[in-house]
Amino acid sequence: MRSHNLKTGEESEPGSTWEILTNLRRYKIDALSVWGPYLEWIEALFTFSVGTWGAGDGVFRLVLAPEGVWKAYTIYTNLQSLAEYPEKRQKEFEFEGAEPYVVIIGAGQSGLDLGARLKFLDVPTLILEKNPRVGDQWRNRYQALCLHDPVWYDHFPYLPFPANWPVWTPAQKLADWLESYAKIMELNVWTSSTVTSAEKDASGVWVVNLTQILFDGTETKRVLRPTHLVFALGRFKPL
Repeated sequence: MRSHNLKTGEESEPGSTWEILTNLRRYKIDALSVWGPYLEWIEALFTFSVGTWGAGDGVFRLVLAPEGVWKAYTIYTNLQSLAEYPEKRQKEFEFEGAEPYVVIIGAGQSGLDLGARLKFLDVPTLILEKNPRVGDQWRNRYQALCLHDPVWYDHFPYLPFPANWPVWTPAQKLADWLESYAKIMELNVWTSSTVTSAEKDASGVWVVNLTQILFDGTETKRVLRPTHLVFALGRFKPL
């Protein structure tokens, strides 16, 4: 097997997988499988970064050479991202270096309905939800709860309930629909995000302070400056 230096592009002579991996930066073995004494190869998954350009993942297989040294039989790499060219969806979702034109507080049905309509009008919109998951406001209520309105009053824009949907929607079922709807429609919803204050500045722009719990459990603070702020909290609901 011949390998290429990922930095220079030059071809190198066959060598061990560890020699090949020295051309990668900050690689990490994710999973390792040894197939037993009668199937003499080792397979592992790994992640890596290529300098400051991007990151990827790969898989390699080692075989035991006659001289008793483990050498690479196959190695595959896949570049997953380019540091200077983030995916459009990721950039849109994170609002890094940009401000949402509309911020909606609450990812219930009203908040998601409005978010979907504004998205299709190309209005940069961010929905804030204090619960860890979209739909938790229904998911965490008593098990037997059903909506009091029949299904034909409750359809969502662009994606109505299917024909076999129950007339009286169970709360747990609605919770999962809300979460699925937000994903399918690619709405910008930040969960575990609590608004601590919101007021207009002298120019009439909203200043929204929020605290967000990230996926790793760390807490971060963010200040948003939208032109419009919508409270989609339902009746008698505090921030």
